[in-house]
Amino acid sequence: MYIGRKEKQNLTRKVFNIFFKKPVSRRMAVTEAGKPDQTYAITNQVNQWLIDGKAQIVRTERCERSGKFVQFITTNPAEFIIQKTNQLDLF
Repeated sequence: MYIGRKEKQNLTRKVFNIFFKKPVSRRMAVTEAGKPDQTYAITNQVNQWLIDGKAQIVRTERCERSGKFVQFITTNPAEFIIQKTNQLDLF
């Protein structure tokens, strides 16, 4: 099934907002956005958010939809996990 550019932008915006409300898996987010089983439509965008630091994986849990262990993602900076390092903050 083909998804047009406008529809994909709307889906991406909805998924970003769903990730902001609560950490969920990609599949659960797309299903909540109204496109069940179409994770392919947002996978590249979510991976780019993870690389850019706009999203973060907060835990791995069993998905309600697929029953497999999946990554739960959030775009809410308040829920990001702060990396603890032994490096000193000099400045």
